[in-house]
Amino acid sequence: AASGRLEYLSPAFERIWGETRATVRADLARWAALVHPDDRPRAATALPRVIAGETVVNEYRVVRADGEVRWIRDHG
Repeated sequence: AASGRLEYLSPAFERIWGETRATVRADLARWAALVHPDDRPRAATALPRVIAGETVVNEYRVVRADGEVRWIRDHG
């Protein structure tokens, strides 16, 4: 977590988010760009909390490249 890099993304990530794992792992800003604009501030609070040792469960929407909006429940 301290590196700010995603080390693992489930194979289901691509099916759910509509983006390749390699693209998002290479550029964390791409992950943030996929999060619904209204949910970005809340979603962005998770990483610093995880780095601090807290277990975080967060729910937010993502907007896929095809325009579909999906809800995510993220555990970190």
